[in-house]
Amino acid sequence: MAKAYLVRKLALAPFDATSKAQGAPGLDIEERTLKGERVIGEIKTTEPYLMHDFGAQQLSMFKKDFDKLNAESAAYKFFFVSDSRSFELMKRKYAKRIPGVTFVSLLTNEECIATASSAASM
Repeated sequence: MAKAYLVRKLALAPFDATSKAQGAPGLDIEERTLKGERVIGEIKTTEPYLMHDFGAQQLSMFKKDFDKLNAESAAYKFFFVSDSRSFELMKRKYAKRIPGVTFVSLLTNEECIATASSAASM
């Protein structure tokens, strides 16, 4: 689903989304546009453990992905989630931790870009 979203949004060089093993270290997505611009992303399939937030271990894993995205330089940065509650939590509470990163609901294709002070809906 993330590949389909990216192909719709960007002119990407051909790539095989299955070439990287699930759980392998590093970024989940690291590709190039046809113009050679770097595209990176992380994908989460996490359903929040708590009613209105992630559990401690879940949040720890999210923070690791936030750190990876914040540490890298790329023309396009994405954080994909496959759960609607995760997307709402990201938008409301956590997006500000990854300013400039587009976070996307893979269920609805809704997307937002966060600033350091607030999450702005697109």
